[in-house]
Amino acid sequence: MARHADACHFSRPFADGFAECPAYQRIEFVAADTQYRVLGRHNSCRHLEAKSLGGRMVGYYGACALGDVKARRDWVDRVDERRLAGIRAVGIGLGDATREITRQLWLAKSDQLRANRAGRRGAAHERRMRSLAREYERQAGAYLEANSAQLESLDLPLAACLELVAGALEFWVTRMSMEGAYQVPDPLLERFPREVQLLIRPHARKAS
Repeated sequence: MARHADACHFSRPFADGFAECPAYQRIEFVAADTQYRVLGRHNSCRHLEAKSLGGRMVGYYGACALGDVKARRDWVDRVDERRLAGIRAVGIGLGDATREITRQLWLAKSDQLRANRAGRRGAAHERRMRSLAREYERQAGAYLEANSAQLESLDLPLAACLELVAGALEFWVTRMSMEGAYQVPDPLLERFPREVQLLIRPHARKAS
């Protein structure tokens, strides 16, 4: 039995075909050392977070931001399991379609952060990042447009999805860290159905 009710008890990193948790949403995590050198790619879940053991315990454990098993199940029910499975498939397909350009973006971000740490922050690194971001946006846009019928069946407006990609890329280009997640602004979030909003911003489940 897990010590903490919200603990993720699945083995990590997650396998490419992992499907044991109904709330799982794959994200690709690129590990880096303290010098921002890229070490490798791993599958994580966007709900996974580190929490302190608390009390007299020292250390951290992998927790699900959605909560315990019941909270995860409730979230899946509210999002709609069919929609969640469809969006998961779209996300995996998008990741596969943009794998190489994503790798280049991570390497460029590594170079940018190392230069920034050494006091050599300059326009060349940002230009490189923006060039790669434009190419990622082109490839992602082509994939999403080719799958627009599937997006429509999942109540995902294509234009809003493209804007979501653009916003996340801008966040990635300008952020001087490999940590932190893009927070979707309210006006963009509101362009999606309520159930999809819960998927994009899971903690919105607490809203009335």
